[in-house]
Amino acid sequence: MAKKLGADAVVDARSGNITAAAHDFAPGGVDAVLALVGGDALERCIAALHPGGRVAFPHGVSPPPHSRSGITIAGYNAVASPVEFSHLNAAIAASHLQVYPLAQAAQAQRRVETGHVLGKVILQIE
Repeated sequence: MAKKLGADAVVDARSGNITAAAHDFAPGGVDAVLALVGGDALERCIAALHPGGRVAFPHGVSPPPHSRSGITIAGYNAVASPVEFSHLNAAIAASHLQVYPLAQAAQAQRRVETGHVLGKVILQIE
């Protein structure tokens, strides 16, 4: 499904080599990992980070990621309230994000490939 939506690379963590696939996609390492599970799969994802990379994980992920030299690891509590959404909306507005409807995923990917907007393009799924 992810390939049909325009993803360049997809890895099934249960049967694929996460670290090798990430390095094939980004030879210098990936910028960040958003962890939703802990354990070996998370550690393999972290191994794919470049020096200076970042990991974010919700508190409660078990086991939590191991600290590593040169990698920033931050836990967070997911709190949903009008105040948090207001802060998030303000951050989004200040970041000059480019929002594309899902039907334009290929166009959004082409924009990312220009190398000038990495991390500032959003696909809106409705």
